[in-house]
Amino acid sequence: MPKASERDGNETAAALSRTAQGIVDAARRLFARYGYRRTSMNDIAREAGLAKTTLYLHYKGKDDILRAVQAHVMSRMHERCDRAFSLDMPFCEKLLAVMEARFGPTVEDHYSQLYTEMFAIWTEVGGSLWYEDRRNFLMALARMLADFERAGEIDLARIGLDAETVARVLIRAVHGARLDSTVTTLEQFEHHLRSIVLMTARGLERR
Repeated sequence: MPKASERDGNETAAALSRTAQGIVDAARRLFARYGYRRTSMNDIAREAGLAKTTLYLHYKGKDDILRAVQAHVMSRMHERCDRAFSLDMPFCEKLLAVMEARFGPTVEDHYSQLYTEMFAIWTEVGGSLWYEDRRNFLMALARMLADFERAGEIDLARIGLDAETVARVLIRAVHGARLDSTVTTLEQFEHHLRSIVLMTARGLERR
């Protein structure tokens, strides 16, 4: 049975974790609503219902909070992607599940007015983490494609491309749909995503 001091320590750690997460949640709402540059530490403290000094007990400054927001968003993506990659289903259905898992958590932010600013700052403040994450997803998608080829469901050799190249082209196609100025709603993006996945699956199916 844990000692009283250990229980107190665990409870304190849990309370600190809840406070830090509350700060991240508040900051993400404000960054999406007003933008990173227009949001102050005072604003975040007010939104989180905390004293400004409490923010500095957890984070050194606004850049540090932005990194925590980025890590939170990426953690959600990882959890969803892990579940999608573990699914046992036909190629087209699994590919759609994986791509929705990857892009779903950030799509809502994308269609906010301030996405361009947020993405630019994210890549500046937390760039190495962001690019490493994109590379990891690329390689995981390539491994999935290679697995389906070995299982005989798709035929990469027929189109003369390796799994990594196909994965890269697929990701770029989805990014292109997301950046298309004529795609202005989440519903339109989801339609384009399904179309891209369907065309990819049909093009790769073994004949």
